[in-house]
Amino acid sequence: MGLVLNIDLETNLGPTTEAYISIDSIRVNKTLAEIKFSLSAWLDKSYADKFFRKYIEEDLNNAKGQISSNVLYYESENSDGEEITIPNYFANVKLARKQEVEIPVIKEVEKEKIIPQVSFDENGDEITIEKIVLETVEEQVGTEKVERSVIAYDSINAIEDFCYIYLKEELSKLFPKDKLIIE
Repeated sequence: MGLVLNIDLETNLGPTTEAYISIDSIRVNKTLAEIKFSLSAWLDKSYADKFFRKYIEEDLNNAKGQISSNVLYYESENSDGEEITIPNYFANVKLARKQEVEIPVIKEVEKEKIIPQVSFDENGDEITIEKIVLETVEEQVGTEKVERSVIAYDSINAIEDFCYIYLKEELSKLFPKDKLIIE
């Protein structure tokens, strides 16, 4: 799985219109609901496929075709090219998704509270009298809908998908989103 950049780039290994970005490592912190992940960029998908091993017993492969994160991006045939650094590490990425939720609206209200007290009447007999006191209490007076970042624990099972979706959103700040393809 990876992200194909269907854009015109000049790299340290020459031009490409199908650069490929692959996630190398992912670290999940469930307590903070954060992830960190690092990336490698390739001239195209075939170089990444040759690099990554299928069996643990295989020797590590040569990183032939791995490109620098510093590239020239040509938006059109007539552009002069823009120097861009493709990020290769993302830290403190919140493992959450935006969602509209209902939360209670709490308000402090004063309420009367009846407190029974034991006393004695004029004959010395025990009686119970009631004393009324004002007490401030918190009470739910309604609900409101707000947008919250809900921790996406279910995304841990599909953590690579989550990372590539996040990566695509981040790179769409640099490149046209429709040219970024998750494969």
